[in-house]
Amino acid sequence: MQVFTCDERGDVYINASNYSEDMLKTTTYGSVSELKAAAALYPFIFEVYQNGRLQGLFGDDPRKPVKRLRFTGSFLGGHYEVLIPDNNPIVSDLQVNENTSQSLSSTEPSEKNHRTAGRPKKVKRGRPKTSNISRSQQLTEAAARYRRNNPEKRKETLELYSCSQPEVHRDAVDRYTASHPEVIRNAVVRYTASHPEVHRAAVARYTASHPEVNRNAVVRYTASHPEAHRAAVARYTASHPKVNRNAVVRYTASHPEVHRVAVARYNAAHPKVNQAAVARYKDLNPQLNLESVRRKRSNNKLKLKLNNLENYTQALTKILNDRLEAEKIIKWTVHRRQEALGNFTKNVDKIKGKLKTSLEKLSVCPPNSALTDKLEAFLGKSEHRNNQEPYYGEKTYKVYGNKDKAIKINDAGKAVFGDLEKQ
Repeated sequence: MQVFTCDERGDVYINASNYSEDMLKTTTYGSVSELKAAAALYPFIFEVYQNGRLQGLFGDDPRKPVKRLRFTGSFLGGHYEVLIPDNNPIVSDLQVNENTSQSLSSTEPSEKNHRTAGRPKKVKRGRPKTSNISRSQQLTEAAARYRRNNPEKRKETLELYSCSQPEVHRDAVDRYTASHPEVIRNAVVRYTASHPEVHRAAVARYTASHPEVNRNAVVRYTASHPEAHRAAVARYTASHPKVNRNAVVRYTASHPEVHRVAVARYNAAHPKVNQAAVARYKDLNPQLNLESVRRKRSNNKLKLKLNNLENYTQALTKILNDRLEAEKIIKWTVHRRQEALGNFTKNVDKIKGKLKTSLEKLSVCPPNSALTDKLEAFLGKSEHRNNQEPYYGEKTYKVYGNKDKAIKINDAGKAVFGDLEKQ
């Protein structure tokens, strides 16, 4: 059944677009593709017969009802006819004999009545019917065969109808264009390639009637194809030098800073050309040359003065910076000395206070007290204590000052530490 998927030339369909194009033609007959699509869309199984033999089966579900079709013609241009099942019940031979006898007996008096009574019925005469197909279906098939065998007549008829019914033609073209955009694009490409002058005229008319669309398209194309834009500008500049000069003059007048930058780049890249241009300008304008020389000399003098002033300013700034650094050092030294003097004064005051307190304690001691008592009263009593340090094995001593224990004089005139009542 692979031949059913071929076109009228016997080639197998490659893609959906080729299939759609062939199906839209008026001379295309049914193929196996329609049967496959029908089996996928409708709940039926389709059986195709030709000359009483089964040629193909379409459908995968055996539970679906079966539709039988008869195929007429060749595989590349045939026609499918739907077969209608015969629902007449099957009767036995006895019933057939009884029915025939009854029919014969019933027809005899009717024939007699027919011969004797009334006007005889008109008998239809004509060509005997050789097919089960209806007359309308036969006419449809004949018209299809005529269109297939005479395609030029079909084209002439379509052209005449399109000319006489333009609105119908436009509607049909619009519907086909909306449903087949790729076909329209391919046709436009082919027509543009074969008729370039018509395409140019259409583009010119559209550009004249839609200038804003043309400008936007030019901007987008220039941004996406800068090399093409440069080549087009170069060609136009070479063919229209006057237009280019006028455009350069207008752009220079409206953008002087851009012009200066461009001139500077060109002079840096072409020093010889710049020198030759300057020499020619001096020869043509000697007075302007003298004025430029005077301006240059005055500018050089001003530059020299500015350089000297700048050097003097830098030297003076350096001297001032050195002096400021020296002043900072002096201020820091004076401040440190003042802090040291203040600390020394505080220490002297502390020592004076301690000496005064010790002398007061010593004056309290009676004159006949022992020297040790006087020393204890003056210096404070030191108590011996053993203290084993973790890293040293030596004995240390701790002196208890007057903050831990108060010094008092007992009745014997000796200075003692602690509370006298407890002692």
